[in-house]
Amino acid sequence: MRRLNLLVFRTGTFTAARLALFVEASHNPDVRQAVGRGRARYEELLTGALTHLEVPRSSVTAAALMSCLEGLLLHRIAREDTTDPRPLLELILA
Repeated sequence: MRRLNLLVFRTGTFTAARLALFVEASHNPDVRQAVGRGRARYEELLTGALTHLEVPRSSVTAAALMSCLEGLLLHRIAREDTTDPRPLLELILA
């Protein structure tokens, strides 16, 4: 949880701006494409790392991790949610 807090509160402006881009992407095709490219790049990097670690179904796992982390960040910012992310991450990586 400490690391998630560091992601949110140390770089809170960056994280909040990124989430604002998601909202903008919902009705702006140019922003949607840019957000999609960024997400694809993060998933590609994460898939490579998971493949290197011999995690089964690394591309599916990477997509699940990305979605989970984005949701955790959103709720940490919007609701100051203090849910411990470890059980969620363990579930995805099981």
